[in-house]
This record gives sequence, structure tokens and C-alpha cells, in this order.
Amino acid sequence: MERLCLVDPSAAVTLTTLVAARTAQQGKHEGHHVKSMVHRWPHPLGHLVRATGYADLERLVRGLSGGPERMLLNVLDLAVALRRHDPVRDDALRWLEGSPYLAQATVQLRDSAVRHRRTLLTDPAWPEALPGADDLEHAEGTLDR
Repeated sequence: MERLCLVDPSAAVTLTTLVAARTAQQGKHEGHHVKSMVHRWPHPLGHLVRATGYADLERLVRGLSGGPERMLLNVLDLAVALRRHDPVRDDALRWLEGSPYLAQATVQLRDSAVRHRRTLLTDPAWPEALPGADDLEHAEGTLDR
């Protein structure tokens, strides 16, 4: 992946989104092999986020919007950390509209921005991370994952 990033970052994005789409077909519960793959990818994903243009970053985030969840969250964390001059937070929330992982991504973007000193936790730009979280039925559904 690192070599492909050097030669053709756009092709690296395509490869990553294809691998992610194939592994996300496992359903809501990501199996051990998916988690194992995601744990091996942080370094290559860092190269990818650093090497791509902003349009390819959008394509990457949109391509990962269906999962695997951990891979999407890793890319968002890296994007906030490595692309300090881009409006990653606002754009990523727009890119992920309709994603089953929007709530988790919102929390990840907020936490990453705070951790990487991009924003205060009390920034009014943050939407409610988990709408309806105080609803008992919603909480039970979340815990059953």
C-alpha cells in the first residue's frame, strides 16, 4: 500500500475502498479476520491519508462509510491529525450522511479534534453525537451490537 501511495494515491484509495467493501459484507458484526486486518492497516492508512488529495480523501471516507467501522474511524482520526488545514470535520459529517456509522463517526471526529488540539470539547459546532441516546429502546439496541 505504501508503494502504491507513492506512485498513484488515487489507485490506493480505490484498492482500499474495494477491500473495505468486501470485508464489510460480513454484516454488522465484524469477524475476527476483519478486526485483524484493520489492526494491521493503521500505518498504510496513514500513508494514504497523507498522500491523497482532498477529493480522494472524500472518496476514501465515502467508500468506507459502510464499514468496516474501525477502519472508517481510523481514517477519520488520521485525517483530523494529518490534514490540519482542511475542514475535515464539517466535510466528513456531510460525506457520511446516511452511513450506519454516522453517530460513531461524529464522536470520533469530536474526540480526534480535541485530542489533536483542533477544537475545544465545548465547541458549539458539534451536533448532538448520539441523538435519542437517552431513550431506553435506543440504548438497548446499541448495547446488543
